[in-house]
Amino acid sequence: MPEPAGSRPVSPSASPDSGSIIAAAPSAAEIARATAVAGQAFERIAALNLPPSPVFYEIWFTYFSGHHKALNRAIDALPEQTAAALQRVHDDHLSPDRFLSRVHKLTDGLHGEARNLVGLLERAHESSSGYCDGLAEAKRGLDSRAAPMAIEAVIAELVRSTTEIMRTNGVLQAQLKKSEAQVQNLQASLEQVQTESMTDVLTATLNRAAFDRAFATMSARAESTGEPLCLVFIDIDHFKHFNDRHGHLVGDDVLRLAALILKQCARDGDVVARLGGDEFAVLLPGTSMPDACVVASGILRAVTEHKVIRRSTQQQLGQMSVSIGVAQFAAGLSPEDVINCADQRLYAAKRAGRNRIVATDEMLTTSG
Repeated sequence: MPEPAGSRPVSPSASPDSGSIIAAAPSAAEIARATAVAGQAFERIAALNLPPSPVFYEIWFTYFSGHHKALNRAIDALPEQTAAALQRVHDDHLSPDRFLSRVHKLTDGLHGEARNLVGLLERAHESSSGYCDGLAEAKRGLDSRAAPMAIEAVIAELVRSTTEIMRTNGVLQAQLKKSEAQVQNLQASLEQVQTESMTDVLTATLNRAAFDRAFATMSARAESTGEPLCLVFIDIDHFKHFNDRHGHLVGDDVLRLAALILKQCARDGDVVARLGGDEFAVLLPGTSMPDACVVASGILRAVTEHKVIRRSTQQQLGQMSVSIGVAQFAAGLSPEDVINCADQRLYAAKRAGRNRIVATDEMLTTSG
């Protein structure tokens, strides 16, 4: 169904008169800001007498950009900004292998605590075995023919050994509590690493790997229970041209805004993910195709109601619009089959003029 005249919002990078794309360089303000940040990075590298390597440039450019708050906090907390300390910050926050490295460290920590717990249990066993042996010996010494002084000696030994095992048990309990706290901290750190490894840093949605795992789990459940499951693919219209025209920093803000809108439109149990670039997906468990189209229509409407504003100048850059493809999982299909279907329908929406939904293979479209 074609869109009503005048209903389609002007894309930030399209001509209001003709709808054609205007290719333009980043604004002077964006270039000036990026140049200033780069200058600050090189000045800090020189001030700290660091080698001008890509690692240290990335650290300080990211720091002065202000987009990675966790990195900034880590650097600000350093007692000294040495090359070794900054390298560790890079490994923890920017290195592509940072999650694997942190998992290895945390796993080693858990193994160490497990060995410590085994040692504590062995000490507790030795202590209790010694105490039991002492009790058996005391029983043999407390027969009816024992002299009073011998009985007193046995009782004194019992008091001594009881006091010793109470002291030993107190020490073991304190060490067990300490190990328990360590294990809990390591488990919490592992959960944090797992969450970070599943999260898209820019938009705070799930990343592609986490989306694939979620889809595999949901599709298996839908296969076994027969409950409906739908997938919505969303792509920001003309995003590349908008990014080229207004700069990557504004482009990042647009991606964050799109992610925020999707999360606001999602319901409890739905999964929102950024698949890469300007493409997002929403998994809708327990949702039929008609209901999925209602959700998609809500997304389309919510996006067009938001204006893109340059934060530095409050300049209005236009309205966003998105193209959407909707597909439904069915028994016998794989997640890849449903993804391909949703992807084909999304691009059908783009070919049909953008700012619309395609939810059938007959190329029917719904305007915003």
